[in-house]
Amino acid sequence: ANDLLVIYGPRLFEFHIEIYDRWGKRIFQTDDQKDYWDGTFHDKLLPSQTFVYILTGETVLGEKIKIEGNVTILK
Repeated sequence: ANDLLVIYGPRLFEFHIEIYDRWGKRIFQTDDQKDYWDGTFHDKLLPSQTFVYILTGETVLGEKIKIEGNVTILK
């Protein structure tokens, strides 16, 4: 099962990800690329719905990145 949102890829010099619910409430954030989101908020599993993520960072070559997308919890 896919129970975790994990960011794979080359290590970034700077890294930040935020996840928001459909009402714009931030439910997860981290600056550690090794962290993951397990579909919870305040240690409670969230119901099925779609969330928005915004990933920003900088590569070791100095290239700034910003990636936005959706992730959906299905039960």
